[in-house]
Amino acid sequence: MLFCINGEGIRIGPSGIYEIRNSNYKIHFLGAIPQISIDSTGKKGYDSFIIDYQYD
Repeated sequence: MLFCINGEGIRIGPSGIYEIRNSNYKIHFLGAIPQISIDSTGKKGYDSFIIDYQYD
């Protein structure tokens, strides 16, 4: 899955986890581009994802 944080593209790996450990990093923009998936019946849809964050 492709994410964009402050204008920088970030591709999330197979683990599905991306963590910013620098508490001084300020995020002004977060965007996500879900992948298109096809279920067992052939119907197209978008993959699900969860964003877990802490707001200060």
